Amino acid sequence: MTRIPLLSKIFGVGMTGAAAFFAYLLVLRPRMVRWGATPDDLRKIGSNGRLGSDPRSSMTLATTIKAPACHVWPWLVQMGQGRGGFYSYDWLENVFGRDVHSAAQIMPELQELNVGDTIRFTPDPYLNRIPGVTFSVTEMEGNRTLTLREETPGAILCWTFTLIALDERSTRLVFRSKTEYRPSFQGKVWHLFDLLLQEPISFVMERKMLGGIKQRAETVASQT
Repeated sequence: MTRIPLLSKIFGVGMTGAAAFFAYLLVLRPRMVRWGATPDDLRKIGSNGRLGSDPRSSMTLATTIKAPACHVWPWLVQMGQGRGGFYSYDWLENVFGRDVHSAAQIMPELQELNVGDTIRFTPDPYLNRIPGVTFSVTEMEGNRTLTLREETPGAILCWTFTLIALDERSTRLVFRSKTEYRPSFQGKVWHLFDLLLQEPISFVMERKMLGGIKQRAETVASQT
């Protein structure tokens, strides 16, 4: 007789978890993957990043910065671990041993960046035992577009930053993260991991990143 209440509790927990998961997929996630982005933003950036257009594997975030693009671009160019950081939650990055320290000023020595260059996402080696994660610069148009690409056994990831001038004093910053999962067991596992864990964490970090860039660029613009 004691098995019935126990089974009922397990069933109840399972149903609650399933309801929360479907609520996330159907209600929260559609808003999360287009946070701040307008239909006009999506039209203007098109299919940049040169990966598939599957909406299940992309996230587009956007914000308006009260500064011209020339004051936003330098913060993008100097991004990276061991460089200017990612302007997000450094303390959280460093809990995972990434040794990230976001710059509070534009660093002239880090303003030289070209297609083909490598930007570290983690130290190399990472945690003193595994190869570090790096992005390659695959597209670069001054004051306009910066695309970074990372390849793993399970997926290809592209980060694209697009600056759209609204007028002489304001800029639209649109960030798109696109993932192409490989048709393999590793790719399927990576997709499931992203959907359940990595994607919500990335949203929090990347939203903060856009806010960090906005705050820094507006501070510089107000001083000139």
